[in-house]
Amino acid sequence: MQKTSEQNSFLKTVFIFGPTAVGKTDFSYQLSAHSKRAIINCDIGQFYKQLSIGTAKPDFLSNTIPHYLFDILDESEVCNIADYRESCDKLIAELATTATLPIFVGGSLFYAESLFFKQPARFELAGIDRLEKEKYSWALLNRIDPLRASRIHHNDTYRIDRALDIWYTTGTLPSDHTLSFDPLTKESTIFFLTREREDLYERINKRTEFMLQNGWIEEVEQLSSGWKKFIKEKKIIGYAEIVDFLHNGSRDSKKLTEIIAQKTRNYAKRQLTYWNKLKSKLLGCNGITIHEINLTLSRIDLYLDLATSLNQNIKNE
Repeated sequence: MQKTSEQNSFLKTVFIFGPTAVGKTDFSYQLSAHSKRAIINCDIGQFYKQLSIGTAKPDFLSNTIPHYLFDILDESEVCNIADYRESCDKLIAELATTATLPIFVGGSLFYAESLFFKQPARFELAGIDRLEKEKYSWALLNRIDPLRASRIHHNDTYRIDRALDIWYTTGTLPSDHTLSFDPLTKESTIFFLTREREDLYERINKRTEFMLQNGWIEEVEQLSSGWKKFIKEKKIIGYAEIVDFLHNGSRDSKKLTEIIAQKTRNYAKRQLTYWNKLKSKLLGCNGITIHEINLTLSRIDLYLDLATSLNQNIKNE
């Protein structure tokens, strides 16, 4: 029996990526207004049912556009990258039966990358001693495999843990386990959204204020102690700072706003850096078309006809 990805090889998909607060959701809705389409989530925070306000989760339940992979996790656990790719693979096949164009939207580029490049095989971790795992750090990875460490941010605990798991499980360098180009569909159109820096930062600042004024702190207050611990361990931006804010009994909401906005701006910078690395891998790959759009300078309606034609191509094939 053929794998789903092979069955999807004739299909087309659209991807809308970009830094936080750039306007991906609004862009996706406008882009899909004239075609039969479905939105598929590619944002880590929006996987979690308990996290809504601080993740800028769209009101997908009341939207007429079908939405998938939102609120898929009810427990405080990491969404496995291989499981995410498999879920997306199956979704594309299902949508193909009704000639529906899949539109992936989000800023979690590590997960986005998995839709184009197949990750190394998963490893069983039972042999790793708990105390050994407690020693995990970027510095430890750098001593073992400087090449892999150079490609991971110091605070990216998920990828640091994965790399060290490979080392301790197999005895081989994580950098030896390279990704292979294996897109889920034959043709992919990527829209990467940007804005002028002052414009983007102003949007981040205003959105942070809006979220805090509209129940973000109360959302965190209602979380269980297990969720709060998870948030702290994974350093989920904004949520971790609010947990500290509540724990310390502080009522300096202005300072909290400034801290969250600053960390969000820093995160946006990292997203742009990651995109440049991913783009360099994708350029020249068969079936990949990339449009980088500066929303400060460009009109969205210029791209609506392209979305319509992509959907029409699905119907004709």
